[in-house]
Amino acid sequence: MNKLIKNFFSTSVANIIGQLVGFISITYYSGVLEKDNYGMITFAQLFILYFTTVVLFGIQAFGTKLVVKKEKAYQELVNELFSFRLVIAVICCLISFGISFFISDNSKFPLILILWSVTLIPTSINFDWFFSGIQDMKHNAVYNLLKTIVPAIIIFTFVRNINDIYVIPIAMSIGVLCGGIYYILILRRYNITLKFKYNNKLFKSYFFMGLPFLLSGLLSMVNGNIDKIILGFNSNQYGELGVYQAAYNFINFIVAFIGVIFVTLFPYIVRAHSEGRERIKKILQIVCRVVLMITIPISIGGFLLSNDIITAFYDEQYIGAVLPVKILMVYIFVFSIREVYAYSLNAFGLEKKYLKVVGISASLNFLLNLIFIPIYGYIAAAIITTVTEIINLVLMRRYIRKIAKFNDIKEVILVLIPALIMAMFILLIKHYISNVFIVIILAIIIYLVAVLLLRTVNLKELKETLKE
Repeated sequence: MNKLIKNFFSTSVANIIGQLVGFISITYYSGVLEKDNYGMITFAQLFILYFTTVVLFGIQAFGTKLVVKKEKAYQELVNELFSFRLVIAVICCLISFGISFFISDNSKFPLILILWSVTLIPTSINFDWFFSGIQDMKHNAVYNLLKTIVPAIIIFTFVRNINDIYVIPIAMSIGVLCGGIYYILILRRYNITLKFKYNNKLFKSYFFMGLPFLLSGLLSMVNGNIDKIILGFNSNQYGELGVYQAAYNFINFIVAFIGVIFVTLFPYIVRAHSEGRERIKKILQIVCRVVLMITIPISIGGFLLSNDIITAFYDEQYIGAVLPVKILMVYIFVFSIREVYAYSLNAFGLEKKYLKVVGISASLNFLLNLIFIPIYGYIAAAIITTVTEIINLVLMRRYIRKIAKFNDIKEVILVLIPALIMAMFILLIKHYISNVFIVIILAIIIYLVAVLLLRTVNLKELKETLKE
């Protein structure tokens, strides 16, 4: 339990700091570059994210499982997966370079794409899966801080006008490289020296081991950003994409934080699978409640304060982001519950079931966006994202409930009560306090007091369920 608390604390604090720094840097350069150039940077980054997913190749999931099971010496496993990932990174980088040369675009986009492609190489030096497996996640926290703070410093120093657009991808590459160097240094404490080790037979086995995770990741990417890709292709200018991304920056911040929670709890879900149905039920119930206690108040508060939040961080050219934020706050609520079942499917060896579900929702997502974005723009994109996430939730929930049932609806209701008390407070107080940050702080205090008074969470039960 102490290890869980330490891991959660280090990763969550680092994630919050990193996400805040990253968010502030984004709001800074989105204003400097203006929405068209900001949209162009976003479009290139989204394109490269698909290659990044290929480079990662699901190792965060199956690599963590290999470490937990201790089927190989750490030195051997780290070098094998590092070499496997590096080969893929070089191939993806070269392919991306090639694509950029065939883009018939007189804008800055091809060169921006080339610069973003460079980030793929240092991405291979990512060992979060190893430190998650040995449950020493403070090093993942430092990596994530370096990956966001270093680029932010470069951006604040050198991005002064719209002509400095190329600084953004260069800064990101430097940040990822700094994080990778940190991992290399820390691995030496575990007597692990990084060496390239090519083994065709071994790479083939890792390829097929990671393929379900890769395909699931790519399909999840379709669910997560195909709307923005289509928005980019459907406009000669990138301004509409820039406005939609301004809304999505808040969503990405929350999703990243949710990810920290699940990465911390994932080893417990893996172990629960071998301990019987009752243990699985207890673990999933606790995980669901912990996640909902964070995401439900965020969803409700974000919905009620969306206009105030957008105007606090962006100028008037991004005011159109308010409605997408409201819609996507519903998405956050659905997404948080869905992740309970998604991580469970992967932990229980049901990757093919997960792949089937995201395949269905991704296909529907792509088709609906293709039809409705040209007509209704980013509003359609936000609605479709939320609807397809509901489909994910329903289908994944059905598979997991065949293994173990727990009352997730009850968990929602338990957390919803203190969240609604907070919501009433927000509706009352925001008419008297114009500063949205003060309103948010007061709302958090009210919510926490309500949680304590209503005993929404039982700390003793939490400790006993997650004991070592």
